[in-house]
Amino acid sequence: MPIPITERIESLVRAHEFQLAFSGVMRVERDDEVVFELAQGLANRSDSIPNTPDTRFQVASGCKIFTALSICKLVEQGRLTLETSLRDCAGTAFPHFDPAVTVRQLLTHTSGLPSYFDEEGGQDYEDIWKERPMYAFASPADFLPLFQNARQLFPPGHQFAYNDGAYVLLALIVEHVSGQNFSEFVAQHVFGPAGMADSGYFRLDSLPPRTAHSYVESDDGAWRTNQYAVPIRGGGDGGAFTTAADMGRFWRALLGRRILGDELTRSVLKPAVSTGNDPDSSHYGLGVWIIERADSPRVHSVCGSDPGVHFVSSLHDGGRTIVTILCNAESRPWGLDHKIAAAITISEM
Repeated sequence: MPIPITERIESLVRAHEFQLAFSGVMRVERDDEVVFELAQGLANRSDSIPNTPDTRFQVASGCKIFTALSICKLVEQGRLTLETSLRDCAGTAFPHFDPAVTVRQLLTHTSGLPSYFDEEGGQDYEDIWKERPMYAFASPADFLPLFQNARQLFPPGHQFAYNDGAYVLLALIVEHVSGQNFSEFVAQHVFGPAGMADSGYFRLDSLPPRTAHSYVESDDGAWRTNQYAVPIRGGGDGGAFTTAADMGRFWRALLGRRILGDELTRSVLKPAVSTGNDPDSSHYGLGVWIIERADSPRVHSVCGSDPGVHFVSSLHDGGRTIVTILCNAESRPWGLDHKIAAAITISEM
């Protein structure tokens, strides 16, 4: 007799915890039903407040998909195209950037532009804010002095190179073209249609109820929040807050064409560029990682990592399975979502 789904998933979680204790929320949905849910650890260590299934968590770069969808909404509205050049839609001068850089290249990390953060070079994100007040970075324009006058790294379209700065510029484009604040635009055109009532770009100094603090372990073993390790408010490249249930709503709304129409939804979810990375992130669409294999359905995922933050939400088996893992400590769930999805498939054989 097959082992029940819940037991298989619990076994995988226990194996993961041999490496790193889990603090956060996991949720697994199969055919629109919740088949597994786990809330563990503390949302607030000072007051011993536990994480619960409806706790909101930071998602770091996992919200790049919301930026991409906002740009696509402007395309759908006829206010720009994916081939519009950066110089024609950002409302800001970039003296050393190639004028041929397009919106599509920003979305697919192929622009060749510099970034404010060298992730691929191993730069520590927290180090950025040691000499800069993190509370001064609350909008896309606030980041421009960090890289606006830097030089092009390679010709547009030449290669894939993951780039946070490109998504800062995409948020800037959203604001310039729409005339709205970036977070307000996302709330209206992404969170609203998806029913994501618990999601938003919250300031770290005014968090709403049911929001987890994220914790970083110091060299001496003491824990501290990441309040001084990330910008005070998230934006185009990362920093939104969401819940596991809201991510389920998000994927279903996206697949159901409630955020964008069919043509642009397909553009978001199809491989746009090969990343040259390992098989678990072999391709990139518009704001989303894609595993492309000839013998199985595509896997789509969004993920993010900041000091004290680890997040992944992925879509498997043609959209039948959604796995979301939100962590507010060094739990590092990488690869666990794929193992869980595989366990569900095995249990149904």
